[in-house]
Amino acid sequence: MGEVATRLNIDYRDEAFARDPFSFYKIMRHDFPVCLLGEVGNHFAITRYNDAKEILGDHDVFLSGSDVIGRPAWVGEKFKRDLFILTMEPPLHTKYRALVNKAFMPKVLAALEPFAHESAGTLLEQMRGEDWSDFLDHFSLPYAVAIISQITGDQSQSVEQLRAWTRLVDQNSYTTPDQAHISALQDATMRQYAIYDRIIAERRANPRPDLLNGLLEAEIGGERLSDTDVRAALDVFVSAGFQSSALLLTNSVYMLARRPDIFNVLKHDPSQIPNFIDEMLRFDSPAQTLLRVIRKSTAFTYPKGL
Repeated sequence: MGEVATRLNIDYRDEAFARDPFSFYKIMRHDFPVCLLGEVGNHFAITRYNDAKEILGDHDVFLSGSDVIGRPAWVGEKFKRDLFILTMEPPLHTKYRALVNKAFMPKVLAALEPFAHESAGTLLEQMRGEDWSDFLDHFSLPYAVAIISQITGDQSQSVEQLRAWTRLVDQNSYTTPDQAHISALQDATMRQYAIYDRIIAERRANPRPDLLNGLLEAEIGGERLSDTDVRAALDVFVSAGFQSSALLLTNSVYMLARRPDIFNVLKHDPSQIPNFIDEMLRFDSPAQTLLRVIRKSTAFTYPKGL
């Protein structure tokens, strides 16, 4: 990849970095557009837009790196997660994404709106009158669980269970953790898989017009998703959707608290809220990194500008 800047003492899994990555990003973009991360290993950070755009668009050289998180070498085979379309490359990714997108039909999503509004109102009413509230714990996380439970038809999972599950998954890396983490991850994986399998079996026996049923019935060219595919899709949807949605909501409220001018714009013109959400996904995304694995030697050069 050419000459690389001096290795920085930055680890994208370090909690201090995760709490305030933006000051690091500024230095990295300006002085270290391509740099090695951490004290060991061979992970590179690509921080400039044009460089990242080129890499993300080159599926011949740079393959999805999600297996580093879902299927690291230290995880036993039966505990490895199938991350479904997150690890696929075109044209397979294109085909399966089209199948999954069929489940997200406008009428299915529209049917969720009354429940979503009711759930939000209930949670906000519970917070009303309190001297102090933690928006993440008291609204965002329980709201995400309520929506997921409505979609899956499963009421058995609590905020605490899903939070523990996503934290275990987030802590995965290519380095082998201690046995306590491995055992906890294995137990959580088996619990989640049992829940998904039960949900799928129940929905096949008793179909209803919702997103999960859309996954089961989605068809392109006579081909449908298998139960294994649906379980993998559910796993990605639940684990990613739970945390990403909660963090997006919390980041948005934090932004409005810091920028009352933006809050006033949205208050007087609610039609701008969708644009605000789109911009929050860009400005302070719940997902701060995308992983790629270099498939073969490349003459990638940098920098190409911001």
